[in-house]
Amino acid sequence: MLTLKNISAGYGRTEVLHGISLNVPKGKLVALIGSNGAGKTTTMRVASGMLAPLSGEVLLDSKSLVGQASYKVTALGISHVPEGRRVFPTLSVRDNLQVGAFRRTSWGRLDQNAEEDLEKVFLRFPRLKE
Repeated sequence: MLTLKNISAGYGRTEVLHGISLNVPKGKLVALIGSNGAGKTTTMRVASGMLAPLSGEVLLDSKSLVGQASYKVTALGISHVPEGRRVFPTLSVRDNLQVGAFRRTSWGRLDQNAEEDLEKVFLRFPRLKE
């Protein structure tokens, strides 16, 4: 389970998150919804290790992730993809998805589980396969 406990975070002197907490159970999909400026991106940056919290805890299966480099957090299976703006426009949809699965490759090829997961994505979102 991914747990954020009493997280405060921000940029410079501006605190954006004020003591938020949430749990993401293993194997579950969770949506973080809110208006512009509500702190969704900041929350995701803290959860994925891109931004250190000012206070609070980020835990994966009760082990602290605070202070871990974001690439190490990604290797544990936690990452986020910013909406629309940060994909590679010259790559195909499949190539963009494979970039997201980079940690699950061997010699540039997706491992079997990653290939199966990619096919599940295409079943769930058939338009992507087109």
